[in-house]
Amino acid sequence: MFKKTIYRLLVLFSLVLQGCDPYGVNSVYQNLPTDLGWQKDHVCSFDFKITDSLQPYNILLKLRSSKNYPYSNIFMISTLTYPSGRQLIDTLEYEMATKKGALLGKGVLLKEHILGYKTNIKLPESGQYRLQLRHAVRQLADTSTVSYLKGITDVGFRVEKYNSH
Repeated sequence: MFKKTIYRLLVLFSLVLQGCDPYGVNSVYQNLPTDLGWQKDHVCSFDFKITDSLQPYNILLKLRSSKNYPYSNIFMISTLTYPSGRQLIDTLEYEMATKKGALLGKGVLLKEHILGYKTNIKLPESGQYRLQLRHAVRQLADTSTVSYLKGITDVGFRVEKYNSH
């Protein structure tokens, strides 16, 4: 009960902070549907609208992890779908912990990881975009994806206007 209350307060606080950001265009988290972690078949999907195709943007990925996250990095597959249907698919790798095993990121109970995805990118089409993410973490010497990625509680993204200053 106490953990859920703290978690809700953290989410509310982050929403308040987002409202004070002049560069933010869209920012959201999705709570993963199971306590077991991020299921290998669960695709997190985020829709956002771009009205200014001349403005450069930053697209950031956001993860929240608990101390139960067992790996030093994370692999993800991203699909960015343009309004025309064109898709840009990337395989991504990010460090999640130091060499000594301490989780990176900000926070105490949950660590928030802000990960650069696309920086200073001009999205050439005005309209509705969709970003989809799924994890692709594997055990050493195993070709199959981990069924449940423990310790990841939320997956999110943020689109912001690029600011060169």
